[in-house]
Amino acid sequence: MEKIKLSKGLIAIGGNEKSGKTSFSILLANKIAKKEKVLFLNWKDYADRLHQIIRNNGEIVNNFLDINTNIEYFSVGSFIKIMELIDINKYSFIFIDDINYFTQTGNLFSELDQYNTYGKNSAIRALRFIVDKFKVNVIFNIEIDTNETPQLADFAWSRLIINECDQVLAINENDKNKIEVYNLKKQNLEIENHQIKI
Repeated sequence: MEKIKLSKGLIAIGGNEKSGKTSFSILLANKIAKKEKVLFLNWKDYADRLHQIIRNNGEIVNNFLDINTNIEYFSVGSFIKIMELIDINKYSFIFIDDINYFTQTGNLFSELDQYNTYGKNSAIRALRFIVDKFKVNVIFNIEIDTNETPQLADFAWSRLIINECDQVLAINENDKNKIEVYNLKKQNLEIENHQIKI
């Protein structure tokens, strides 16, 4: 965690199914909550399970961490509710655990929904709006499908992720004791700059 440098703004964290995205995100949120007010939104798990992940890693749940598992799926109503929570509680960081579930596309509907990007694009635009209006950092998880080292192209869920996110991270669990974190947008820009210099 100490080696991760987060950009300000909108950040995507991608990883394969069962790669540890939720555990990684709740631990990162709890670390940030030592100094900053953090809201962690989740649609699949109960707050007790998320607290347990923190405790199982030998940490205490920090006072500035609020876990909310009651927000509805992405809609005008949930969008307004999130903005109200930010305005009232003055959060600095908002974590959205599994944006697929937030937009009701994660294993809830048919495979045809994966081709309907309207709701996905709307969610990214809404999160960008929240970042710009409230000057908060929004970090969301997304499942990507790759058996190789993650690439920026794996984030094709919505092209707006690459265009609107200030940082794109990918986690890759090689074994149960080691998780690698890739700063894909930064690495991609460095490669492009290097090619220009040649």
